[in-house]
Amino acid sequence: MGISIICLVHCLALPLLVTLAPLLAAGFSLDDHSLLHWLMLGFAVPLSALGLWLGMRRHGDWRLIVLGAVGIALMFVGVSHLLGDGLETPLTLLGVSLVLCTHLLNWRLSRRLHVHSHA
Repeated sequence: MGISIICLVHCLALPLLVTLAPLLAAGFSLDDHSLLHWLMLGFAVPLSALGLWLGMRRHGDWRLIVLGAVGIALMFVGVSHLLGDGLETPLTLLGVSLVLCTHLLNWRLSRRLHVHSHA
């Protein structure tokens, strides 16, 4: 029951944060723009790690954790401007897309396992 609640919070929180991001950004000045990105990354890392870890424990496919880590790393490189300001948006979008696809695969594998165990 507890894992289901954590999964529910994870599945609802991330889309909610993404949906509210433009509203949150409207309250920040350009100087605070970087702060907002760091805060969003700070939410994404533990939520993604928890969701992927719980899924991996169910279905055993550790490759999804690697894909998720690559996505988070791309987001980090984009937000931190390690490769320059001009790559922030493409790297962040690529990282977010990879994390999203990884979560969808994680969900599908977990669901497939759940359906087969009740069949």
